[in-house]
Amino acid sequence: MGSPIIVGDRVKNAAYIAAALSLASGAASALVCPQVTPTRVPIWVDILSNTVNSAGSPGTSFIFSGLQGNPRTPGQSLPFTVETPPSAMGAYDTHTFPHGPVFYSNSSGASINCFPGIDPSQPGGCPFGQVGEECLPDGDCTGKPILRTPASGIVSTFSRGILGIDYLGTFEGTSNAAPGQMLEIVFFHQNADYLGQMEYGFYRDVAVPNQIVFYWQTNANCTLRPDLGPNDAMCTTQQGNRQPSTYLYTDDLIPPGNSPAIISLPPAISILAR
Repeated sequence: MGSPIIVGDRVKNAAYIAAALSLASGAASALVCPQVTPTRVPIWVDILSNTVNSAGSPGTSFIFSGLQGNPRTPGQSLPFTVETPPSAMGAYDTHTFPHGPVFYSNSSGASINCFPGIDPSQPGGCPFGQVGEECLPDGDCTGKPILRTPASGIVSTFSRGILGIDYLGTFEGTSNAAPGQMLEIVFFHQNADYLGQMEYGFYRDVAVPNQIVFYWQTNANCTLRPDLGPNDAMCTTQQGNRQPSTYLYTDDLIPPGNSPAIISLPPAISILAR
């Protein structure tokens, strides 16, 4: 697979491998996975590395907190310690919503200027889900800065041929946050913006002791909330189109009473699978 790897804190939101710590508003549900016998022995290489070579390089750290103006810092070496974002308010990412497909839109269909991570019931708070700054009246967010909820971590460079992830590190710490509100996570995603396409990884809910969960999602982060109406999705197959026939849903987050088909788009780049 082509993607980055991420490590850190995050609100459920890479084709990168990343480690992150996030203040989250919803964790992926745990499903029983079938056992598959591998057909070949993997060859492990360092995707996140202190040495720039054909296999890996130093990562880019990020902290979406307090509306920080430059949330990403390249050239970060290992070891790397992820710390809790100091503010309940996120930040504007330097990444923008891609030109699709998948296309992204605010579920409200309205232009958004808000404080990411702040309760939407509060003045100036963002709607639930990942939204964009000043999206068009039809909700189209193409090319608009992504408003990230509070999160911090480190992400690898974009790599091809990712077949799995092996993490050497620790999950630790405690929190008074409610279950599902703060996650420590290592994950792989096919896209650099971590929206849509496949994602898998391991997470620890800081509020739940003695448990680490493996998850896999198709069309990850496309569904905003699983308990509202049929248009409760931010991903569509057509730009600026929020008709039910164009919606993309995360495979395990479909609004009750609805049975829309899960539309799987082709990956952005050719990848190997294991």
